[in-house]
Amino acid sequence: MYDTNTMCGRFAQTDSVAALAERYRIDEVVTDLPPSYNIAPGSIIASIVKTDGRRILTGLLWGIEPRWRKEGGAVRSLINARSETAHEKPTFRDAFQNGRCLIVASGFFEWGKEGTRKQPVYITLKSRGSFAMAGLYEPASEASEDSAGTCVILTTEANDVLRAVHNRMPVIIPQSLEDLWLDPAASVTEVSGLCIPYDSVDVQWHRVSAMVNSTSNNTPQCIASLK
Repeated sequence: MYDTNTMCGRFAQTDSVAALAERYRIDEVVTDLPPSYNIAPGSIIASIVKTDGRRILTGLLWGIEPRWRKEGGAVRSLINARSETAHEKPTFRDAFQNGRCLIVASGFFEWGKEGTRKQPVYITLKSRGSFAMAGLYEPASEASEDSAGTCVILTTEANDVLRAVHNRMPVIIPQSLEDLWLDPAASVTEVSGLCIPYDSVDVQWHRVSAMVNSTSNNTPQCIASLK
C-alpha cells in the first residue's frame, strides 16, 4: 500500500549545460545551472522555452502562486497541475495556451510505504538519460525583483509500472514531440493529446537512501540504488 497524497515533488537533473544544449538543440543559454541530485520546490530549475522560434535554456522558479490567493494569505505555491484540467483552471489556462515549457530531468522521486515507514524511490527511463517533463510557466512581472519566471510540472495518471508506487506521474514528452509541445501555434486539443502516461516499457525505478528526504543533501548518493 503506497501513499497517494502527493504528486511529483522532487527530481534530479544531472547533465552539464553543454550536454543539455546539444540534446535539446538549444539556441541560447540564459542561465547556467549546475547538475543537482535533489531538486525541491522553490528551486530555480533548468527549463526550455521557445521565443521567436528559438529554444532558450533558462532557469524558472518551481512554484506558481495561485490566482485565488488573498493578499497576505498563507497559501503554498503550486508545484504541480493536473493535465486533465489545467487548460480550464484560471491559474493555468493562459499558460496552457501561451506558456508551455519543457522541464529537464534525469529522474524523479516518489515515496512509497514499506510497513510503517516511507521509502523513497528514484524513477528513470531505460532508453535515455535526460528527458523533458511538460511544464507551464509565467514570465516574471516587470514589477518583480526576481528575474526568473515561475513554473509548474503537469501530471497525469501513473502507468502500469509506477502504479505500485504512486497513482500520478509527471507528463513526460517524447523527444519526437517536444517541438509540438513548445509550438505556440499548436492548439489546446493537440497538446492535450500529449498529456498521457509515458510508455511503461521504458520506465524503471529503484529504492534509494532516505538521505534524499532532506533537501540539504545534494550528492550522487541521493540517486544511487540501495544494495
